[in-house]
Amino acid sequence: MGLVGATLARALDHGHDAILRDLAVVLQSPEPSWGSLSASLGLLLVAVDSTGQVVGALLAHPPTSFLLNLAGQGLEQKNVFLGHIAIAKIKGLAVAENSRHSGIGSALLRRCREVYWQCGYELLYGQFHSDRGLLPSFYSASDFEVLSENDGVDLWVVFGQRVVLTNESGERLFYRWRRHSG
Repeated sequence: MGLVGATLARALDHGHDAILRDLAVVLQSPEPSWGSLSASLGLLLVAVDSTGQVVGALLAHPPTSFLLNLAGQGLEQKNVFLGHIAIAKIKGLAVAENSRHSGIGSALLRRCREVYWQCGYELLYGQFHSDRGLLPSFYSASDFEVLSENDGVDLWVVFGQRVVLTNESGERLFYRWRRHSG
């Protein structure tokens, strides 16, 4: 439908103001369509091998559910807006079993960072089940901070107030702020 990644694509071509224009349209409606907005700010990356076979994929987008949950707890609409233009969540990353340990996952993460940093985002994060033994070292090697199961990320930098991004039970967060990127 031309929606997924549409705003990000415009931002890559025309700068961060393209995101602000699209968000302004959403905010002017009586009932903002946050789901559509999140999709237009979403990123789907696919890695293929030399035969054209899909060997990896990554999906990222603003954490709309998290932000709307915060709105239900009193976070102002302007901060929900800020969250959509500052925070992206890696929703999924997968590499075919026979293609693991070849750098595909790291390349997908690196490209994801490049796109969101170029579009002006400040934080990229994700979460994984605590029982996934190799993932902490994988994300650490990809320059993400990996938290223990009970830790969270303070989002003061984004919202100007104490808001903590926490993990689901049995999961761990990994994150990276843009200011640490090279």
